[in-house]
Amino acid sequence: MKKLLSYLLVIALVLVQFMPLVSAANGKNDNSGQITITNPVAGEDYKVYQILKLESYDTNKKAYTYKSTDLWKDFVESSTGQKYLSTDSQGYVTWVENADVKEFSRDALAWAKQQGIVGIEPTTNENNVVKFENLNLGYYLVDSTLGALCGLTTTEPTATVSEKNQIPTVKKEVKEAGVYGEENNVKIGDKVEYKTTVYIKKGAVNYVLHDTMEAGLTFNNDVKVFVNNEQVTASADTYQVTKEGNDTFTVKFDDQYVFDLVGDYEEDYVATEIVVTYSATVNENAELCKEEACNTNDNETYLTYGDKSTQSNHDLTKTYTYEFELEKTDGTDQLQGAQFKLYDAETNGNEIKVFQVSDGVYRVAYTDAEKAQATTIVVGLARIEGLDANVKYYLEETVAPDGYNLLANRQEITLHGHTTVTEGDTTTTTAEKNEVEVVNNKGTILPSTGGMGTVLFVTVGSIMVLGFGVLLVTKLRLSKMSI
Repeated sequence: MKKLLSYLLVIALVLVQFMPLVSAANGKNDNSGQITITNPVAGEDYKVYQILKLESYDTNKKAYTYKSTDLWKDFVESSTGQKYLSTDSQGYVTWVENADVKEFSRDALAWAKQQGIVGIEPTTNENNVVKFENLNLGYYLVDSTLGALCGLTTTEPTATVSEKNQIPTVKKEVKEAGVYGEENNVKIGDKVEYKTTVYIKKGAVNYVLHDTMEAGLTFNNDVKVFVNNEQVTASADTYQVTKEGNDTFTVKFDDQYVFDLVGDYEEDYVATEIVVTYSATVNENAELCKEEACNTNDNETYLTYGDKSTQSNHDLTKTYTYEFELEKTDGTDQLQGAQFKLYDAETNGNEIKVFQVSDGVYRVAYTDAEKAQATTIVVGLARIEGLDANVKYYLEETVAPDGYNLLANRQEITLHGHTTVTEGDTTTTTAEKNEVEVVNNKGTILPSTGGMGTVLFVTVGSIMVLGFGVLLVTKLRLSKMSI
């Protein structure tokens, strides 16, 4: 029965005991009945099913005789039908005292769909007017593809039923600095937390939440559902996480479960919201927000509902990641050969590993293979992609240009985010160019111990050595001659 009830949340029961005009005291059935649906929703379908036919009546005595129609006889006399309708030996039908009209309507419509009974189409369904005319007088079930129409009419030949079902909506949010909002800033590898709120409405049926992430986001398969701040366990009787078409994931809610939350009337509400949370990780395919084009990584959500799988509003969040340009100079001219590492703290902290994408272009490493090939940032001039905005990063110089002093401390940098301006129906998002210049000082020529005095000393010394050598040779010759 639970499964059977899951199909029943788009229904409404209307007791249409069609009678001649009030001035007539008694009579028999004819085909003068009419049902009008007020406040119909454009694009939705409406049908009626005649369960009982009116045999005769006496309005003064409030006496009415009903029998089941041929199509509905099996249901009326079934164990389910007998919970609501009592049939005597002659086939006359009366209402069981204290029987639940709403439960009857759900069971009746479920049976109609199971048996493939075709409802009566409206004679008019345009310009916000839905009418069923020339109906045989009797007891009717009214079906809307949007949801349940439930109410009792007067004993008149014409009946008016108001479409009291409402269109469900969704709201999508993403966490930034601990607070949920419409957008956030991240670096590659960050976990992004999402929250979707489904505002459930009366007549809830066939609720399916659809979620689609762009290529720069990797779904973490961690869907959780909450009602009244309490987590709901996934099951066939609550919800199931699946995947349909191009969706990243879908959440299919059990009809009976949602109906039990929202009911038919305001006083039936157990809850008006279902909150769905999940997360994604920013990956190597993330789009960049930069000066020439501020691209985003979107996550879009919408709900389908009703027999026609009508779509609710679509809502999305935007996730931004940025780049910066690093230049090494002496304060005037660009220098080549410096190497840097990037950290998340002024001292110690974690190194943010980067992977070289192309000549002079580096990106925050994401995959294990990229992390294994992590490298230092070599400048002159380089671009580093995939970083957060309004967050402090620190550059540590590991190799200085030849002839220049190595920086003693890490240099702090902070990237600018984006600016969004809305004028009329046009929204423009732009980003500043993030440029970082690191200046190195030349190493100075150290003072030498020589100079002009040293040169003279060396010169005089050389002459004295040469003179001493000549004198020595001369004395040796004189010695030989005297011998």
